Amino acid sequence: MFATDALHSRIYQYPTSVIKQNNRKINYRDFLMTGEYDGCNEAVKRIVPRINMDKIGAFIDEVPYLSELQRKFYKHYIKARYDLILVPTFDLAVNLEPGKTNPIIGI
Repeated sequence: MFATDALHSRIYQYPTSVIKQNNRKINYRDFLMTGEYDGCNEAVKRIVPRINMDKIGAFIDEVPYLSELQRKFYKHYIKARYDLILVPTFDLAVNLEPGKTNPIIGI
């Protein structure tokens, strides 16, 4: 649907956070995947299981003035960030082996 390279750059490189570390804006995925901040790990464990992608998709469908292409893009982009950033971070936080299905969030 969307070019893989463009999607991956939007997921892994952009946007960066306003939070700086060593005088550079941090990358969300890199920061989360270090697993070195207990407060962040606890927040991930608390929040990720509560994310409902169906409800997010339904919300996007109800936003006025978006074209069908914009709706598809936003849903695809948000789902990709969930799958490629939040789920691996959650798995790391709960010490799940990579590649295993997570019984808590079902993927």
